[in-house]
Amino acid sequence: MASLEDVVGDEFVPTDRPMKIGRYTMGAILGEGKSAYVRRGTSCEDRSKVAIKIMNKLAGPQGSLILLQFQQETEALRRLSHPHVITMLDYLQSQRRFYIVLELLRGDLLSYHVERRCGFPEHETRELSSQLSSALAYLHKCYVVHRDLKPGNVMLDTDQMHVKIIDFGLSATCSCLPQLTRKCGTPAYMAPEVLTSMGYGCLVDMWSLGVTLVEVLTGYTLHLHSHYKQGTYPKLVQRREMLSSLPPVSRECQTFLSGLLQMFPEKRMTSQEAVNHEWINKNNRPKSHKTRARGCHVTRASSRTTNTISIAHCQGNNDNDIPIQS
Repeated sequence: MASLEDVVGDEFVPTDRPMKIGRYTMGAILGEGKSAYVRRGTSCEDRSKVAIKIMNKLAGPQGSLILLQFQQETEALRRLSHPHVITMLDYLQSQRRFYIVLELLRGDLLSYHVERRCGFPEHETRELSSQLSSALAYLHKCYVVHRDLKPGNVMLDTDQMHVKIIDFGLSATCSCLPQLTRKCGTPAYMAPEVLTSMGYGCLVDMWSLGVTLVEVLTGYTLHLHSHYKQGTYPKLVQRREMLSSLPPVSRECQTFLSGLLQMFPEKRMTSQEAVNHEWINKNNRPKSHKTRARGCHVTRASSRTTNTISIAHCQGNNDNDIPIQS
């Protein structure tokens, strides 16, 4: 007769020992998404704290998508090592689940700060832009396209004004040539060419960066707008509305955003051009990089911070994403 552990599998946790996968013990669930959830973990070797992203294996088309997501995320992260990109420490699988072991980050989602604050000032946005441009230049040099860059996939540690790109579940490996055809991502942040049948490359990330920075500057969360959420706004109209909604910013900032939000990818700024742009390299940054809320205080408890970190790893699978194979 089969035991309870044989029937339930790796989800079975006897009361006399913690749940374990490989060389990691797993603790409380820190966040849940549509097709993944994250547990706090501890390495059995050095007792370091980690975040373990877990995806259930399923049958049928949905199971194929989860397998593809696991393969794409691990393939991308295993080749990446950058201060502004989340680090994968390990990956493994059991009979019923996939596991991705990630560094446990400090901070909150950038989307949280955008929603709580009345927009970031230009000098802080420039600091974020510099870090994100550096990360994208590195990704593209490694032939990795993120395909879902947005404030909900960026972690911000406000104590250090330090960002990291997370959630590579929709990423792909390709050159900057238009080789990809899969229609995926979050509609409000998708580049125009993703919705066509002509193919696209790494420059889709630069459009997404432009949309993200407009959102950071204005404090207006585009994904909450019904037209943007459904992807029914013509991209040319979206571009015009975004650029016209900007608060007073410098000429260099305007040219930077305009270069990112070019309708045609061949005219769009590359990640390396972004790194070298005059706005990014201005020398008038304030000495203090700590964020200040306009009219509100944003200091938060450490327990809430850890929870947000883990939810971030699941957010690439929410209902606003379109993981549809063309």
